[in-house]
Amino acid sequence: MSPWLNHFFLVPLSVWQGVDETVVGRIASEHGRFASQSFINGDLLLFMFVVAGVAAGFAAGYWWRMLFSEKKGIKGKDGK
Repeated sequence: MSPWLNHFFLVPLSVWQGVDETVVGRIASEHGRFASQSFINGDLLLFMFVVAGVAAGFAAGYWWRMLFSEKKGIKGKDGK
């Protein structure tokens, strides 16, 4: 096993913090602001992104021809 992979599995999870804790929290504290708990967080936020992605995928799939291939109402130089 490579040394970096071995190190990855031996490091406790508390070392692997997200962007919110490491970057945003640090910059906010430097400017005198403190991080507050988000109104929508965790699995609910992930679920909302999944639902929005499914809805956008359904809409794009349903209207694919109209969006990208059929050109209704656009006439060429000869009027056809």
